[in-house]
Amino acid sequence: MRIAVPLSGGRFNAHFGQSAAFWVCDAEEGSQAVTNGHELQLPGEGGCGVIPAVLSRAGVNLVIAGGMGAGAVANLARCGIEAVMGVTGGTPEQIVQDYLAGRLVSTGAVCQQHEAHGHGHQHRHGQGERCCEDRRS
Repeated sequence: MRIAVPLSGGRFNAHFGQSAAFWVCDAEEGSQAVTNGHELQLPGEGGCGVIPAVLSRAGVNLVIAGGMGAGAVANLARCGIEAVMGVTGGTPEQIVQDYLAGRLVSTGAVCQQHEAHGHGHQHRHGQGERCCEDRRS
């Protein structure tokens, strides 16, 4: 399986739609071994339709993120990419390893701030607001 984690400035970015790049790696089902980790830069003109298409072309099957709107979730699903939401921090490799070890479970909650706008991208959360939560044990 190929997994992508959103980045900003080379670090985990909890907000999917505001990511400039993704850390992409390969992982074997039932194993915590992660291989071929690399940064995938997005084209300058992003958007809720562009990111899923770029990830799909890169062979990504799963995105692990903090928050994203329903539009982004739907666009990923149309590309055959599963979304796991609710991560609050960590290195991309640690986030993937936590997921593979079963220590990270998707909240399944979409960011409600996006729903008020009718689309799922490019809106900042207010200071201190969190629409998703990390469920690590």
